[in-house]
Amino acid sequence: MNQSSKQWLYSLWFKETRFYAIELSQDLFQNWIVTCTWGRYKTQGAGQLKTTECQNYEQALTIFHQEQSRRLKRGYVMQQENPQTEES
Repeated sequence: MNQSSKQWLYSLWFKETRFYAIELSQDLFQNWIVTCTWGRYKTQGAGQLKTTECQNYEQALTIFHQEQSRRLKRGYVMQQENPQTEES
């Protein structure tokens, strides 16, 4: 996969009063990471956060899609999906 086709991804899921956000991005050291944030969306507080550092973009993309599939199987509905272009 060439460098120009690698893009940051984001998806936001809801189920009743719960939310789940998945983000594929790069950290300050240009490592690809998948960040998952979840909790109750009608209460104050940030909920919980899990960050997974990946060896390459392909591994990060696989984890991103696995998380999306897991949300769908658990009854969440995707509300937003925004591909974001990579900042150079």
